[in-house]
Amino acid sequence: MIALVLAAALAAADQPPPPVSGQPPSSEEPAVPPQVPPDAGGAAWVMRDFDAAQALRGPLEGRWTLIRADGRPIYLFQLADPGGKPDPRAARPDAPDVEGAWLDIARSRTAAGRGYLASIQLGRTGLVMLFYEGRKAANTLTLSDAGAGVWTGVLDGPDGAIKVVMRKD
Repeated sequence: MIALVLAAALAAADQPPPPVSGQPPSSEEPAVPPQVPPDAGGAAWVMRDFDAAQALRGPLEGRWTLIRADGRPIYLFQLADPGGKPDPRAARPDAPDVEGAWLDIARSRTAAGRGYLASIQLGRTGLVMLFYEGRKAANTLTLSDAGAGVWTGVLDGPDGAIKVVMRKD
């Protein structure tokens, strides 16, 4: 039965579409829709659906770059913020916590230059992220919201404290 349906579909697909004239169809000829590219509107639909899904996520969702005061980028963070709602894709689906990963830009090609964030706490006064680089002491990033996808603060790690800015990419 399935082979019959497939054969019929293939036979119909092999037939060229009828030509389309710029004239409206007469009563004797059937109406034929104009040929359009198969992806016409598809990109717009995908973007619409993506934007709708993003609107349900929290403000930290996405990729962020941590930049030193001298303008040099030092870390990339990829954060998943379920917006306070349970997320079936999360490490703990029942707990709507922000999760993420980090990448040390200077060591991006090594296994030691990346990892998961141990803790992310978003509060009324700011954001605190904790992560470890191998067996070194913890890096603690303490930030205050500066608005428009920008956070400012201090990265306190094994090499001391440095002033930083975190921007959404």
